Amino acid sequence: MGAGGARIRLDQADTAVARAVRVHLAIAHDILLAGLNAQSALAAGCKDRYGLQGAIICLMSAAPSGWRSKI
Repeated sequence: MGAGGARIRLDQADTAVARAVRVHLAIAHDILLAGLNAQSALAAGCKDRYGLQGAIICLMSAAPSGWRSKI
């Protein structure tokens, strides 16, 4: 196989990797949105039940520990 054939195979591999990365990013994006929507629904339910302070407490208790320090 000449250099041209190797280059085509490398391009095909790059395309396959790029496609796999795009799929993984799309899945991660959907999971993130689902989590944010769930937290929004949780906060809305807490706000209806306990007022604004309740919504804030619900969001902080549901947030991952790394996020709590940034809220």
